[in-house]
Amino acid sequence: MDSILTLEELMDKPLCWEEKLRRYHQCLREFELLGYQDLFIEQIRQEARQLEQKLARRAKVNHRQAPERLP
Repeated sequence: MDSILTLEELMDKPLCWEEKLRRYHQCLREFELLGYQDLFIEQIRQEARQLEQKLARRAKVNHRQAPERLP
């Protein structure tokens, strides 16, 4: 997920996956509004899909590990 110079590199502060995904989506929306498309944007799109899959897997694992609630 290193296609974009990230704020992580500038601030030495890692971003959570959700924040990275939010930024990718903002970037993709902006390029879509501009009608711009190239291989770099496709790479961003692929990285966003990978993050979405990771988040979905993590949510599934967390759901299975959550204790059952009593009524």
